[in-house]
Amino acid sequence: MKEEQEISKNFSSGAEKVETIAQANVVTGLDGVPVGSGFEQIPTATVPATFGVGTPIGEEKKDKGEEQVLLERASKRELYKERERARAQERIKRAQLKKERKENAKNSRKKMQPKNGNDSNGNGGKDSDNDKNHRRRKNDYGGWIAAVVALGVTTLTLGAVVTAGAIDMKETKQGITNAYRGNLYELTSLIENVDGDLDRVRVSASPAQQQRILTDLLVQARLAESVIEKLPIDAQNNGNVTSFINRTAFVCEHLLSKLRKGETLDEKDQEVLEKLYETNHRVRGMMEDFIADLQDEDLTEYLKGKGEDKFSQAIQNVENATMEENRNPTFSEPPEVRAGATPKDSQDEKISSAKAEELCRGYFSEYDVQKIRFDGETVSRKFQAYNFVLTDSNDVEIFAQISEMDGSLISFDYYEYCTKQNLDIENAKTVALNFLEKMGMENMTAVKVSQTGATASFTFCYELDGDLFYPDSVNVKVCEEKGVVVGYNASAYLRHHKERTPLKPTVSMTSAKEKLHDKLTLEGSKVALINVKGRERVAYEFICSYNDETYFVYIDGNTGEEISILNAKTIMR
Repeated sequence: MKEEQEISKNFSSGAEKVETIAQANVVTGLDGVPVGSGFEQIPTATVPATFGVGTPIGEEKKDKGEEQVLLERASKRELYKERERARAQERIKRAQLKKERKENAKNSRKKMQPKNGNDSNGNGGKDSDNDKNHRRRKNDYGGWIAAVVALGVTTLTLGAVVTAGAIDMKETKQGITNAYRGNLYELTSLIENVDGDLDRVRVSASPAQQQRILTDLLVQARLAESVIEKLPIDAQNNGNVTSFINRTAFVCEHLLSKLRKGETLDEKDQEVLEKLYETNHRVRGMMEDFIADLQDEDLTEYLKGKGEDKFSQAIQNVENATMEENRNPTFSEPPEVRAGATPKDSQDEKISSAKAEELCRGYFSEYDVQKIRFDGETVSRKFQAYNFVLTDSNDVEIFAQISEMDGSLISFDYYEYCTKQNLDIENAKTVALNFLEKMGMENMTAVKVSQTGATASFTFCYELDGDLFYPDSVNVKVCEEKGVVVGYNASAYLRHHKERTPLKPTVSMTSAKEKLHDKLTLEGSKVALINVKGRERVAYEFICSYNDETYFVYIDGNTGEEISILNAKTIMR
């Protein structure tokens, strides 16, 4: 005990003290085994003094076994000593680390403690405003980080939304462009088919072969006409092309009618086919050249409406190619008068474009027109017209066509956007009738009406003594929000209307009723003049119903045969 106390006095370090005491406590016995290790009570073996020559074999084996046990015990004691030394060294290291931490903490406190009880700013140990602000700023880093993170997330979200929107818009534009490109390819293919049919029929001498070719030609022409309507081209830019396609189809119908009657194509018919082939062949070449160089950028520029792109130029070239044929048609058309003219003055000289502009301003005097520009001519089988584009005070445009014969307003479209329905159907009809009276059209009766959104569309026919004259018809669209006419087409009225007399059918009304189907319920009847395959025919018009559907049934007033049936959803009388 005294030895342990003396050792403790010579060490100030707790770790050194622990190590010294640990070493001092390792007390060995007589046989070298540490006291308290659990091995000191094991008795040591005694080697017989007589071991050697003459020792019995049994005793020799016994001595060797005891020697082996002693060796194993000695080995175990050495292992135990090694473990104890390692544990003691680990305890010493932990004690030293603990001491170093305490010393470091103590030194840090001494360095931070101000001399004479004051801090570096002389505030007596109190925090200065700068220190408080510094700590406040230091504590606010978390808020700044949160704000920056939130801003970053918002920016990324908005960027993703904008990017997705841009991608969707790009895909939409690409889809529209692809659709228009497909329509152009289809139209070019149809023009090629028309060209091939015209090329073959002009050299065919067989009526049967001519009939087969003309039938296919008629189908191709009708398909081409429908495809043109799908292209992003308005009426003012495709009037001549459409008229040429229509004329081609009409020629086919006329020649097929002759062949069915057993007649043959004469020299005049061959001349017509030759002229149509020459014009269509030029159009085909232009279309093929344009399609070969067509790029998506060309369609995109055209859709912007600047009018200086390759697509617009190609359309204008095709228009010019068909204008000559439209202006000087070689085909003897049925006797009908061009829009805006009468049989008496149809051969008179045309009015000037300046006169047409003056008349156009008068027609739209109530539309607050700010400017007007001449936009070329439209020449078709049905009419010849000057085109004008008018702009009102709200920069809304009106496209109007004025007859070159007498200055009549043939048609117009007012691109006003209507959303609210401020007028009912009756008031809208009154607006339309007032406009027709301004155009000099009297005794007009509404025979059909339809409504789309805030726009009401009417079909009016001339009526005399209760008889309806359907060829003398006009279409009018009324904006129910602003109460103005936004659409008008009087081409049929201007072509057909003349001094009319009451209709006199030879078949009685009673006999005509007997021709109706037994399932039909008669709702009303009138005498009417209708147009059937280019011919005006007097007929009885019977309004009938069946299974909640309304039908117009027309019975010829002179032969008693059923000549037409129409289904109408909405009728106004």
